[in-house]
Amino acid sequence: MIKLQWTDDLKAEVDFRSMNIPFSKVEVRLSKIDLKESGFNCARLGDPIVPELVRDYAQGMRNGDAFPRPVCYRQGAYILTSGNQRCHAVKSLVEDGEVDKDPLIEVYLLDTSDRLLLEAIARSANVSHGGRATWEERKSHACHMVREFGMATKDVAKLFVISEAAINLQVSTDKTRKQLSENGIDTAAVPASVIHAITKLDQDSSVFVKMGSLIAQHKPTAEQAKLFVDRIGKAKSEDQRLGTVKKIEKELSEEARSYDNKKRTKLLSPRAPLRPRRDLLVSQLTRLAKFLDYGKGGEGFSTLTELQVATVADTKMVSDLWQRIELRMSLILKERR
Repeated sequence: MIKLQWTDDLKAEVDFRSMNIPFSKVEVRLSKIDLKESGFNCARLGDPIVPELVRDYAQGMRNGDAFPRPVCYRQGAYILTSGNQRCHAVKSLVEDGEVDKDPLIEVYLLDTSDRLLLEAIARSANVSHGGRATWEERKSHACHMVREFGMATKDVAKLFVISEAAINLQVSTDKTRKQLSENGIDTAAVPASVIHAITKLDQDSSVFVKMGSLIAQHKPTAEQAKLFVDRIGKAKSEDQRLGTVKKIEKELSEEARSYDNKKRTKLLSPRAPLRPRRDLLVSQLTRLAKFLDYGKGGEGFSTLTELQVATVADTKMVSDLWQRIELRMSLILKERR
């Protein structure tokens, strides 16, 4: 018969103490643990049981490896907040007749019924060991605790090993998506970086709704979206802001038409050669022009100082580069004059 071996979970103990959760180390019969109910503990975003992990853990137990104690609380039966894979591994060994029919499991027993604390412990269970949660999964858990339970961002950041900035960004972005959804705008296909750019707009204004509709339709880059918002921010009144949005709509529509024309031409003339040099030239010049026209918080630059060119060496470098461009373009455009 296999002798199960358990050891301390130092990360879990630190978390218990930091959240002032009383706990004890006790032995519990496997039959007293409600494995079905424990599967709903929110520790994993996908399926609660990972068969490959259960199989690996079972083999580790056969090899005599010591595993961190599972974590549970009492609700009639014992409910796991951490340890589903470990306990299912033990269950598989029972079924194979390799351990006692109802073995003792060493567990951490939490002395609390506070849903906030229990869910925080469950969702952070896979931060540091076992089948570890990915960065995206940890971020999702962290944002859930902020949104649904009102936990402080700094506490959640420490618990899930995620930066406060990443959590704040995601919470803000999710709020903006929800606001746009309430106005009938689906932004599921729009990157978070683009959504974040328009969080600066007044979410009770028609400008916000109009811009939300435009980014959902045209899906600009995050850089474009930021420039758009900066331009809108320079307008003094709601009418002026709407006027700026109208100009942006026209620009995006023209870009879309240009793209559609290229796409249509390619479909109609599948043997027509691609023009990557032409496309690269236009995109690079357009990017430079938009940066110079709107890169200063929605306004155009007028001096090198505004472009943070302060030293003589930097000024010479910029001047030399521009002379190279100017000379080359004058030669290129000469044939068309």
